[in-house]
Amino acid sequence: MKILVADHTGALAPTCGLSLLSTLRASGCLPRTAFVLAGPGTDEHGRRRGQALGAAAYLETPLAVADLARVVQRIEGALGNAERREIRRSGTA
Repeated sequence: MKILVADHTGALAPTCGLSLLSTLRASGCLPRTAFVLAGPGTDEHGRRRGQALGAAAYLETPLAVADLARVVQRIEGALGNAERREIRRSGTA
């Protein structure tokens, strides 16, 4: 199982997570990697954009370990039968 967590604001990296997700999905790279965006809870635009791009979840910053653990468990459950089921996409943890 592979999960990529990225800050969608670009505050922690030279590229914002939304741009990274868009580029990866468009290129077909890492098709089986679950992409989780992290950002301010008040950023509805970022949350909706991430969901539209196929993010598995959106975690509010600052990150809480319990929220991240719930997302990982949900993704693990979805991958239990990866050949027949897609990762359930969500706008929240």
